[in-house]
Amino acid sequence: MVTFIECIPCLVRQALDSVLMTTADAAQRERVLREALRLLSGMDLRGPPPAGAQKLHRLVRGLTGKEDPYREVKTRFNRWAAAMYPRLRCMADEAPEPFEAAVRLAIAGNIIDLGAKSGRVAPARVGRKDLAPRDHRL
Repeated sequence: MVTFIECIPCLVRQALDSVLMTTADAAQRERVLREALRLLSGMDLRGPPPAGAQKLHRLVRGLTGKEDPYREVKTRFNRWAAAMYPRLRCMADEAPEPFEAAVRLAIAGNIIDLGAKSGRVAPARVGRKDLAPRDHRL
């Protein structure tokens, strides 16, 4: 897998999201973002996007001293998911095809991606019956 040019804006957004969650200091935000842009401008696009994201997040952690910029957000989403679990379990158990329902719910839960697609899907959509397409043939 290679990194396509279309991946670059997402990586820049990840850097921005990380630094915004890490510090309120405008000067530090600018410094970290400039370093991230410098890193991305020299990135080898022959590698997969997660390799570039890993380097990017290491840079942000190193410059800010924050081991996990996403810690608070992950904690909030994990609490939300734990609170939703009984309802989602009931949905799966009562579905005509419980295994399929459980798989669909797992897929829906995977859309809560704090790195690659942060802010793209509201957590309230997880568990909606119309979220995943019905055609699952391989």
